[in-house]
Amino acid sequence: MDKIMYKGKIDTYLLLLQNLNIKASLKGIAWRVMVESELPQDILRRLSHLQCSDDDHCIKTLREVGRQEEELLERGKLLKSISTPHNLAPKRKGEASEQGFNTKFKKKNDNKPRKDNSS
Repeated sequence: MDKIMYKGKIDTYLLLLQNLNIKASLKGIAWRVMVESELPQDILRRLSHLQCSDDDHCIKTLREVGRQEEELLERGKLLKSISTPHNLAPKRKGEASEQGFNTKFKKKNDNKPRKDNSS
């Protein structure tokens, strides 16, 4: 059971663990710790706001929370791919900055008072 890794699909992960748990017969805290050991922090954070009464209820809640997190990540990937243009060429070194001129060379400060040589 320790070799089972969560790879982004909560249904597959829980199914594999439940099948192996038929022989192992883990229950209670030991079962919950085993299930939660490989999950990402985001799923565990969502799960921490909910209460479970028994093992079956915990697995059902975990499945719902995991699906919500996976859907959120999938929507984020889709939105990122839609909003980001793919054909932008990278700026070349030495190209003008966003200000409209090259900021590599700074203009000297001429705020010193000038002497009048008119006398």
